[in-house]
Amino acid sequence: MRTKICLLLLVVALLLTGCHIAKEVSREVELVDAIVTSVDYDPPRNQPMMVGKIMTFQHIPADYDIYVEYNGITASIDSKELYEYYENRIGETIQMEYITITYNTGEVRYKLERSG
Repeated sequence: MRTKICLLLLVVALLLTGCHIAKEVSREVELVDAIVTSVDYDPPRNQPMMVGKIMTFQHIPADYDIYVEYNGITASIDSKELYEYYENRIGETIQMEYITITYNTGEVRYKLERSG
């Protein structure tokens, strides 16, 4: 009972501290040419796991990633088709969306996303 009261008081204290969530003020999207920095392939595998008292296997599918960079920001794209295209083309460019998000607190965040 004592722990429940302490947890309730903790929740009330956190609510009263004036926590506020930053709201997005503006979002700008710009098409840019990002550089492919590396590619990564993880083959499919079966991972053993216990289900009750029985040993079974969980199938983990293959993972195809390419890593791109623009203006100091790195992003990864999980796509078999893009992996196969850029596997031997590291250093080439790919068109990405460069998103600039401004919040009411003055904070600015940047991120890269695949265009189209």
